[in-house]
Amino acid sequence: MPQSGDLIIVAAGTYNENVVMHKPVRLQGSGAGATLINGDPNPIDRLQAWHDKVNLFKARDLANFLLKDPFNENEAPGIIVFGEASIQGGNAQNPAGDPIPVLGSPFTTAGQSLIDGFTIIGSKAGGGIFAAAGANYLNISNNNITNNQGSYAGGVSVGIQDVGWNSNNTNIVIRHNKIQKNGGTQGAGGIAMNESSDDYLIEENIITGNFSRFNGAGINHRGVSLGNNIIRRNKILFNENFFGAVLNLAGEGGGIFIGDDVVGGTGTGNVTIDGNLIQGNLAGAGHGGGICAFAVNAEDVRQSPADDTSWYRLNIINNIIVNNISGLAGAGIYLSDVVRATIAHNTIVNNDCTSTAALAFTPGATSSTPEVAGIATTPHSGVLQTIFDPALSESFCNPLLVNNIIWGNRSFYHDKTLNGGIGGLIPNPAGADWDLNVIGSETFADTHLNPQKCILTGQIDPVTGYDYGASPANMYIDPGCVLAYKNTLESAIVIDEGGNNISVRFLPISLGMNDYHIWEGSPAIDAGDMSLNPVDMSLNVDFDREIRPQGAECDIGADEIGIKVTVIIDNRGAATARVGAWLPSSAPNPYAADSVWSRNGATFSWLFTPTASGNYDTSMWWTEFPSRATSIPVDIQHEGGTSTVFINQQVNGGQWNFLGTFYFRAGVTYPVTITSQPGPSSTCADAVKFE
Repeated sequence: MPQSGDLIIVAAGTYNENVVMHKPVRLQGSGAGATLINGDPNPIDRLQAWHDKVNLFKARDLANFLLKDPFNENEAPGIIVFGEASIQGGNAQNPAGDPIPVLGSPFTTAGQSLIDGFTIIGSKAGGGIFAAAGANYLNISNNNITNNQGSYAGGVSVGIQDVGWNSNNTNIVIRHNKIQKNGGTQGAGGIAMNESSDDYLIEENIITGNFSRFNGAGINHRGVSLGNNIIRRNKILFNENFFGAVLNLAGEGGGIFIGDDVVGGTGTGNVTIDGNLIQGNLAGAGHGGGICAFAVNAEDVRQSPADDTSWYRLNIINNIIVNNISGLAGAGIYLSDVVRATIAHNTIVNNDCTSTAALAFTPGATSSTPEVAGIATTPHSGVLQTIFDPALSESFCNPLLVNNIIWGNRSFYHDKTLNGGIGGLIPNPAGADWDLNVIGSETFADTHLNPQKCILTGQIDPVTGYDYGASPANMYIDPGCVLAYKNTLESAIVIDEGGNNISVRFLPISLGMNDYHIWEGSPAIDAGDMSLNPVDMSLNVDFDREIRPQGAECDIGADEIGIKVTVIIDNRGAATARVGAWLPSSAPNPYAADSVWSRNGATFSWLFTPTASGNYDTSMWWTEFPSRATSIPVDIQHEGGTSTVFINQQVNGGQWNFLGTFYFRAGVTYPVTITSQPGPSSTCADAVKFE
């Protein structure tokens, strides 16, 4: 029998089973392209065998204690994980007596439990992976989790929803996975972190194309998880939330949802959202196309009303939040009942609020009311306002809002008179771009957010008339993103249905050619103020993990333009690669010791890995020779794709020859490749310069 920490290597192949992992072992597939777990629990005897298996570990006792059955609600995932957990006599609402161990073996040591190197598909109700309870230190990495459906989450769910019981899933790491095309019916489409998932880390995953009928199509953090919970450096792309009925707290957070179920409840614990690309997500019937946070604070304030150092923090830093869409306010970010939030060094650009959810229509109206697109916050709930100490009392969510680009966020509404009375989308008549609003503020005398050292679309709020302050308080100029785009929006209405009966479609739904870094010469460069950043945060690096600041001051937004240095790669350098035979050339005037030559399709590549993002003039040095070819292709791979330049090596030898200016991103390796031509001609490879 396997022991704690044992390595179990699973050979390549397809396994039609629902795995039960009840010990802290390292379950190692042979790679996501080789080892496949099909979690479809058919035929029925396979499903019954799964229930029989989990029941051996006192699953019935746990369900009776919880007054709900997670093993039926989130039934038969591709892999279920549980370690030792404790219940008592009575039930979760009225526990009594000594602890009673249930489920599996203790998970107590970091590095002992792992799920790595699998494709997991086909689960019908439990999602790809379900870490139910006691799965401390579980590491889920390098998996392709796709085409699963789950109640708690379609991709990965941790913990049990809404039970008020410590499921003891601490220090879980979800890293380097592709979580795509999954569906969540009562939870996230991609990843769900339910209560008691303390000190989790979700990093460097691709979370794309997932759908949720509840909250958090990409990621859902639900309930209180203590410690420091971190969501960083993920790509959260083109996920969708939609719920047809008008149901409170469903359909929120197309990319990420952080929240409790009710105002005045437990809150959420501390969450940091750092350095993510959050793009093209849709909350079609709710708030927060990119990020929605709700009821983050309550019990923490109740316990220490006069000590805000113990209140939960929500930190949103270094993210690129772009091209997201919401049916209600806050297509970029929406915050409600959040008392200690920081929004710093984010690029929040080209998000669209369509105002097409049912709650965007006043009673009896056939056209909706336009709502804010960029960042929306709300007045605090009455419950929250009553528990502040008078010295710390506040009336609305007012995050620290510093060093952000908040630009081109469009506000639309549904106009019933369009398309022959069917209706359609039209820009907000007060102003097509609406970046900031506290919900309910209608005049310049009402409450407003306080951006500092931000780039905004306009100085004067288009709806309230509020003045956000002349430069240098904030700036109102195109930030100069490398390659931004606007969504193309369409809406469709089901006339004979109530509720959220307008759906929104948009293009593009792939990354394609776009880049929200800033260009050299951007007004954002050196225009920020590092002294405004909280001292307790990791804002000394940017979205790309480059050092901030690079110049006299920090740049505004998620990207920090680096200080470029000239790089020359010679044919003898380590950063080269060749295919075919390349021989030393006797031609005169090489860049350094020599050049090399070849023919008949051999290739030579210079591999450029810049330390700073930016536009680089790219030049090539070659040697002339009578046999040199006169039309040789040079392929330059760059951030925008691959460009091909044809060169004549019978002229201009022994000097630098300009190939073009291209944008390269720091830390990424880009090849410049020359392809030798057919004999008897020859092709030279010598040196390439980037400056």
